[in-house]
Amino acid sequence: MSAKAKGALLGRVFKQRWIRIAFVVIAVLLLTVSVVKEWKQIGPRLERVTASTLVLGMVCVIAGLIATMMAWRALLRDLGSRLAVRPVARIFFIGQLGKYIPGSVWPVVMQMELGVKFHVPRARSAAASLVQMALSVGTGALVAVLALPLTAGHATTDLPWMVVVVVVCAVALSPRIANPALAKGFRLLKREPLERPLSWRGLGLGTGWLMAAWVLFGIPIALLARALGGSGWQTLTVSVGGFALSWVVGFLVVIAPAGAGVREAIMIALLSTVISPASALAVALISRLMLTVGDLVLGLVTIAVTRSTVSPNPTSGPRTTPNPTLPA
Repeated sequence: MSAKAKGALLGRVFKQRWIRIAFVVIAVLLLTVSVVKEWKQIGPRLERVTASTLVLGMVCVIAGLIATMMAWRALLRDLGSRLAVRPVARIFFIGQLGKYIPGSVWPVVMQMELGVKFHVPRARSAAASLVQMALSVGTGALVAVLALPLTAGHATTDLPWMVVVVVVCAVALSPRIANPALAKGFRLLKREPLERPLSWRGLGLGTGWLMAAWVLFGIPIALLARALGGSGWQTLTVSVGGFALSWVVGFLVVIAPAGAGVREAIMIALLSTVISPASALAVALISRLMLTVGDLVLGLVTIAVTRSTVSPNPTSGPRTTPNPTLPA
């Protein structure tokens, strides 16, 4: 079966409402199981962490996840779909629940199919997701390169390959290279080309949101590290840079599902320069749990508060404008 035929079949499958509901239910159940399993490991380690630290940390995590959504929205708007925040949140956060179903393609598939309800062509959703992935790798590597050399025990020479990642991503994402590459990819998949090319403006906005997200994701780690013995500005820099580095490596090591194990190992090694190894393990596990809870909360909240924004006619409407009944 050709890629185009598979895509058409997948689209017909996801048009069935009960299948979409079942997919989300399965994702939420698997995500909940993940939370319970992680809680068993880190529950006893929370005695030294205050409630205010956890609450402030969760606020930063959720803000970081929203920033990643805004980066995706900026790229989607740049490619031609100027959707309001509420429908984008529905597409993005429900799609992100697919991370917890075996198979790395599910978030992109879900975003493609959910986007159809708001007249977003599947190719456009896929392009926005692919560009955001590459942009996340590039900005994460940049944050690691900027932050970690400031921390005792980490010289610039420790991160030459991350500099290479930054350069490769910057070159690959430049519109003169990215747009022909996307066009060729869609031709090979026998898909229609993008109506609007990627621009520097869209990339700039996406980069800004993602840089903010890296800082927001690092703050909870710094708060936890300080609660478990860390101090000084180095705790913040190693937390922000360490999280970015661990995410990039976890993403690039494709044999590890969602970077599981790889990210924690890197975080523990880096945090051990500012706190004890036992405390570093606790911070790595708690921060992973907080991110998982953040995905669950935003996914469920989005499902609850955006149901009224779904277009009643998912197969028709303009290809470059959102449903006119949506709030601005």
